[in-house]
Amino acid sequence: MSEEQDALTVEPPVIVSPVDKEATGVRFQVKGTGTPGNIVRAYSTDNSLTPLFGQDITDKGEWANSLNFSEFSFYVVETNRQGVIVSPRSPVVTVILGPGVAAPYGKALEGNDSAV
Repeated sequence: MSEEQDALTVEPPVIVSPVDKEATGVRFQVKGTGTPGNIVRAYSTDNSLTPLFGQDITDKGEWANSLNFSEFSFYVVETNRQGVIVSPRSPVVTVILGPGVAAPYGKALEGNDSAV
């Protein structure tokens, strides 16, 4: 096992809302659970270097953050207070902008998607 794998000591955080393929507006709240005392960081699947947000995980193991989103797919990981990643990444969640919302430039509908 590599040193990086050894450092991953907790389960991945869970994204509770929105669920994968859920239709949202441009602004929505992301909620989930994780290890109390750690920090959850969200990343776009298009840019794994710059976090979308970082949020403390409460003593009850919960976290939430509101987003004005221009990215469609994202995942979260947990870090300790020193910024070291301590979990594998969560499954990717893809959000679908609700009716009447235009896709950001460069994010065209795929062939099996239909326009609203």
